[in-house]
Amino acid sequence: MSGIRMRGKKSTPHRDVADPPRRRANKRKGKGTYKNDRPPILSLISRTTHEVRYWVLEHADKPTTRTIVEGNVPPENR
Repeated sequence: MSGIRMRGKKSTPHRDVADPPRRRANKRKGKGTYKNDRPPILSLISRTTHEVRYWVLEHADKPTTRTIVEGNVPPENR
């Protein structure tokens, strides 16, 4: 078989119209925001204890992330 794929055909309609097939990937480009339902998530991981902390942000801009890092990372480790 030289490159012939015999899987499902694109022209075959979905069996149940009320149950459409799932989306295969997030095709939107760029950074996410609350407005486009893709909120950015920031995580910090401790190098010593391996503790993980997560934040769901409104925007992933520099002032917001700097505030979170400064509030959670000791000054001697920045």
